[in-house]
Amino acid sequence: MRKFRLLPVIMVSIALMMGITGCESTTQKPAKEETKKEETKEEETKQPETSKDTDSKSAETTEKKDATDTTDITEEKDSEAEKKEDTAEKAEDTTKETESEKSQEEQLTLYLPNENADGWNVTKNQIEQVTPDIIIGQLVGAGAIPDSVTVVSFGEDQGENGLILKLDLSSNFAEGLLNMGTAGEYLTMGAVVNSFLDTYQADGIEITAGGTVIETGHTSFEGVLNHFDSNESQ
Repeated sequence: MRKFRLLPVIMVSIALMMGITGCESTTQKPAKEETKKEETKEEETKQPETSKDTDSKSAETTEKKDATDTTDITEEKDSEAEKKEDTAEKAEDTTKETESEKSQEEQLTLYLPNENADGWNVTKNQIEQVTPDIIIGQLVGAGAIPDSVTVVSFGEDQGENGLILKLDLSSNFAEGLLNMGTAGEYLTMGAVVNSFLDTYQADGIEITAGGTVIETGHTSFEGVLNHFDSNESQ
């Protein structure tokens, strides 16, 4: 009889224990679900932050690239500017050198009898160095004076009357003049006188042949001779 009386008590106890266990299980499940939800929210919160960090890094990289590109362009422009400056300097140096070379050259002025035998054609050329031999050689080559005429001596005298040249030619110069008429000897002597006076920017010139005064049947070319005028040749 006692056993039967205890059965209801045992059954109630078991029922109560099972109820308590079920409640604990039920209580734990919502707690776990809430924990999972909170973790999910944290992950969702972290993802935007990560995305922001990525965007920020991407922006920084783009800015660095833009800065690098700008620097490269600036350096290229500076390089081009330097090249242009170097080119301009070289061109300026070349121009100066050319001008310097030209300034060192001397002007050779020649008086050559014209075809009408009433004056001279004047030519001017820049040469490296002017000498009496070059002047006489040019006049001989142009047929202005007799062939084979050479320079025996040449000098310059700066005095009260200005710059006076002294030129002694070979004797065949005087011999050639003797075979010419008045106009011919005037144009020939004038070619020598005017060419030397203009080339050397001199005020007068004394011309001899073989060391002696040049005399023809028409004129004596003694002493200092001045510039010949083409009108007097007629």
